[in-house]
Amino acid sequence: MPAPDRQPATTPRFSGFLSGRFLLPLVGFLCLCGLYLLFLWTLPLPRIFVVLAAKSESVAYRVINSDFAAMHIAGMKAASVDGSINTCLDAIVTPTLGTRVEYRRGDDDHFVITLDPTEPNGIAAILPEGTNATKLRQLKGSVVFTAAKACGDSTPTRLPIWGLAEFGEEMHPPGLNGEIAPGLLTEGTLSVYGHAHERLLGFTFPAIVYLVTSFDLPAGSVLSAKEPDGRLSASPWTGIARVVTDETGFDVAATSEARTVSMTSARVSGDGPNPSQRVDLGDFSQFMNDPNLIQIQVLGGIFLFLLQGFVGMSGFLAQHLRTK
Repeated sequence: MPAPDRQPATTPRFSGFLSGRFLLPLVGFLCLCGLYLLFLWTLPLPRIFVVLAAKSESVAYRVINSDFAAMHIAGMKAASVDGSINTCLDAIVTPTLGTRVEYRRGDDDHFVITLDPTEPNGIAAILPEGTNATKLRQLKGSVVFTAAKACGDSTPTRLPIWGLAEFGEEMHPPGLNGEIAPGLLTEGTLSVYGHAHERLLGFTFPAIVYLVTSFDLPAGSVLSAKEPDGRLSASPWTGIARVVTDETGFDVAATSEARTVSMTSARVSGDGPNPSQRVDLGDFSQFMNDPNLIQIQVLGGIFLFLLQGFVGMSGFLAQHLRTK
């Protein structure tokens, strides 16, 4: 008679490996990994904000709230494109919604504020007529305020930033006199902060703000918050541009909730490809930085460690009792 077929000796052992004591822990481990990934995937994006501390010779923003863009202008000469105003000014100037406000300062002798309305002949700003605060005057078209010694020495020292902003401008070649026109961002630091999740898996944690990252801005760069298509982001910047006597430019302190910023490196305008780079600030800021999320992950790791020890001890005790 022919000998019956015999299975390899390793088959039962391999089958036992898959169906015995190793299969259940493997399935459990994969399930836990899947639950952990699902937990991370379903977490809401963290709330973040960015803080800019910089020295810049130019700041520009588009007004989204006229009340917060109002400024007291004194010691400057006002001149409009249509010639409706050409005199020294000491008044509260309120830019209209959508007006582009630009501050530019090299030193006290080169200090200019420019208001450009959305339409060429649109209303750029509103100011009181003379000493009558109830009677308002509208300034149409572009308006330029220039520091002039004939108008006095009390130029503005703190100017508002409240809207869609850009800090600095691209570097241009020197003029005929060999000087570069004021407008550069000379130094700055951008810091990104996140709000920690206060509720996770039914647990309540303290409200904490944590630092995500912080980096220096290269001199001559341009910083703004932009969308992928190049438009300015709808997330406004709020802050002030402070004038420091005997120093050039402005001390800028501003913050925004923009999730991405556009940073343009220093280069001569028109030379080479566009060097603008979008920097993601918030999408992955929570996994390794949120202290409350780190705490829940540590607690989960401790629980799994203890569970593994308990299962191992239970298996050891069960085997020991069977051998008796």
